[in-house]
Amino acid sequence: MKLSAAIITLNEELNLKRTLPTIKDLVDEIVIVDSGSTDKTKEIAEGFNANFIFNQWQGYGEQRNFAFANCSGDWILCIDADEPISPELSNKIKEIVNGKDISSKVFSINRRGVCFGKKLKYGIFFNDYQVRLFRKDVGMFNNNSVHEKFITEHKIEKLPNKYFISHYAYNSMEDYLERFNKYTTLGAIDCKIRNKNSSVFRIVFSPFFTFFKMYFLKLGFLDGLEGFVLSVMSAIYPMIKYFKLREEQQIAVSSKTI
Repeated sequence: MKLSAAIITLNEELNLKRTLPTIKDLVDEIVIVDSGSTDKTKEIAEGFNANFIFNQWQGYGEQRNFAFANCSGDWILCIDADEPISPELSNKIKEIVNGKDISSKVFSINRRGVCFGKKLKYGIFFNDYQVRLFRKDVGMFNNNSVHEKFITEHKIEKLPNKYFISHYAYNSMEDYLERFNKYTTLGAIDCKIRNKNSSVFRIVFSPFFTFFKMYFLKLGFLDGLEGFVLSVMSAIYPMIKYFKLREEQQIAVSSKTI
């Protein structure tokens, strides 16, 4: 069986330097779909003999689908540029692709977050399972602009925690805030497409529930200052997303009255 790695990128030179060495001896091909990088992303990718393809940004779901549609492998390892895989996971994937573990055709994999240079052990970025390995013919991602989901009729099997991906989510607060602005805008667009409504409850009260969940229920307080900051920012996320949605809805209403 042939294994392809599918990665989407935009200015990921720092992350690719960390991730590509962990998969170069595992996969049969690396397909990187880029939406217009201006750094050394292409140079680094081609240094690992990757098939580097430009595709205008379509949203995370559609961009991922385009990436693995251009893969020739029977199996797809669909990871982000900031997701180096552990040696234990690499060996497990070899077993699956070689037919030694055929209990499923779709696998979700544990992601262990690394934020602001700290390995997190609790909170939202620890034990964050995402579908990352699957047979090419078993499903596809939905068309969400952000927080896309893999849609399949097959059972999704969770690999044990010891087989993990290190998710270098945010290198700095500046990096976090830049992505935060991008993701909340994309989230608001998705809500608008799905005819979701903004509300005072979602803007004012949801942050309190989210913070309680992240900081206390998910034990984010055990990650120290980083855990507190991430819990606060996670709580603010829905507030900003729904406020942006409110702005979009107000613009739409105003345009109809003109």
